[in-house]
Amino acid sequence: MCGIAGIYRYKNQQHVLAAEIEKMISVINYRGPDGEGIYTHGELGLGHKRLTIIDTSERSNQPMLSADQQQVLCYNGEVYNYLEIAESLQESGVEFKTSSDTEVVLESLNQDVHQALNNFNGMYAFAYWNNESKEFILARDRIGIKPLFYKITDEGIIFGSEIKSLLTIENDNSQVNQELIDSYMSLGYCPGNETLFKGIKKLPPGHYLSIKQGCLEISSYWDIHFNREDDRGEDYYIKKTQDLFEDAVKLQLRSDVPLGVFLSGGVDSSAVVAMMSKLGVQNIKTFSVAWDYGKDFDETQYARRIAKQFNTDHTEYFMSAEDFKNFLPDYIRHMDEPVTEAAAISLYYLAKKAKEKITVVLSGEGADEVFGGYSIYKFMDMVSQYKKIPKLLRNGLNLMNVSVFWQQVLIGSIIILAVYIDVLRRELGTRK
Repeated sequence: MCGIAGIYRYKNQQHVLAAEIEKMISVINYRGPDGEGIYTHGELGLGHKRLTIIDTSERSNQPMLSADQQQVLCYNGEVYNYLEIAESLQESGVEFKTSSDTEVVLESLNQDVHQALNNFNGMYAFAYWNNESKEFILARDRIGIKPLFYKITDEGIIFGSEIKSLLTIENDNSQVNQELIDSYMSLGYCPGNETLFKGIKKLPPGHYLSIKQGCLEISSYWDIHFNREDDRGEDYYIKKTQDLFEDAVKLQLRSDVPLGVFLSGGVDSSAVVAMMSKLGVQNIKTFSVAWDYGKDFDETQYARRIAKQFNTDHTEYFMSAEDFKNFLPDYIRHMDEPVTEAAAISLYYLAKKAKEKITVVLSGEGADEVFGGYSIYKFMDMVSQYKKIPKLLRNGLNLMNVSVFWQQVLIGSIIILAVYIDVLRRELGTRK
């Protein structure tokens, strides 16, 4: 998965030492077992831990410098459409020395940072320095798949793929961000751009941070927009979804190392396997994990059905209570921030086991959020209708001398009426 870390002392221009960067990346060795690199230039220092996926040769090591040594990139992730971007750059005269997506990202940024960010289709977090324009850039992919943390200090900025890299520079002096404890206890994770470490922030998804002439700015380069007015019909959206899904799987099959699939047997991961088979992938390696608590907690039967249907090279792992307990310390250390998601332990266990056979996996991660896979999403429209009730009326219901039951009945009736009116309004609008 690779990992990045670095320091930019733009406030006092003090030189960054290679030993400081070495300390930052030494605590994330597991992110990049295939190599490491360090770049220092005056007040700037960049460090990289590499997991090789595309172009496994040393020529693609990072941090990567441009041909004239004036620009440098430290990059974690993958831009899936790099071949298409490379072809476009070659038409404009750019010559590539590697077959990696890293060089494509670097050359794209050298041409135009804003245009490059809009062109990238992938998951990434990177630091980019242009010595000619004296501009420093941190950027994160559109929906924040890759992590990127930073902290503004008296000297400048420190950043990294994991918080623990930043703590090596702060000498572990960061305090608990007590204002977030309530949110964490309510939601089970830390929402927004703050973290439980005071002063350490997350760069928002779809944003980039730029520093030029001592001025730091954070800007959005992408956001999602919903067009509720232009309804093209169900058939169009089904076809569009199928095309996008096929394109996404096809692009993510680009790899120079063994590739597999985490298969739960659910609709999302099963669809990935089915699409890979449709695209002609042979001998697909699939991996499943289950709790070793008996058949009532074992869903591997569904994964087996898919594995049999598409004739995959299937491997199952069963996690015992002892395994769960033993994996907790490592999991907590890797996560940096607390997350109340027990299933993540088994996913970590599965990844650890699958690594013995493959380097890259596809999965159905994120599909529930996109396609409304959680049961709570059925009530989201009702919640939005409730919010349309005037606040004065909502507060009045709480003050009325009636039982909670009748309050709920009244609120429910109002919501149903609001939904009915909204549906009727849409229907009348459609008929017009």
